[in-house]
Amino acid sequence: MTNKELISKGAKIGKNVIIDKSVKIINPKNLIIKKDTRIDFNTILICKKKMIIESNVHIGPNSILRSHQALTIRKNTLISSFVDIFTSSSEVKSEKNYSHPLVRNHSKNDKKINIGSFSFIGSHCVILPGANLTTGTHLNAQTLVNFKTKPWHIYSGNPPKIIGKIDGSKIRKLYK
Repeated sequence: MTNKELISKGAKIGKNVIIDKSVKIINPKNLIIKKDTRIDFNTILICKKKMIIESNVHIGPNSILRSHQALTIRKNTLISSFVDIFTSSSEVKSEKNYSHPLVRNHSKNDKKINIGSFSFIGSHCVILPGANLTTGTHLNAQTLVNFKTKPWHIYSGNPPKIIGKIDGSKIRKLYK
């Protein structure tokens, strides 16, 4: 869909937003994209609940963002290619917690996700329900996160480990 078509279906789209024509958006009425944002090819946005993408965000190709609960991506964030963000997941310990999209009244682990400003999410990362990426969080490729990160820290692996810190003042200067 074009930006004009998305707006006609209820999405709120700011100025200078570039969305590749191959991007699939489900429930655009729950989508807010602020200005100066780019979403690359073959990305899927599933907006069951509110999905807010703030200004100056880049979402790389082949990523899937799911907002079964609220998903907020703060300004100046980069999401690399093949990133999966889940605000909902199954808990299959028993039939009581079994989750399947075609089973009525199924139980899920639904939790909102916040991705803080100046965050960088490397290729093939997985972000699970309840994750809270604080300001300046950097995730190396193939990192899995389901917890609150420390501001301006670099994480790597599964389970993720802190491998360094970032000087946030230097990064902030780049955006002035």
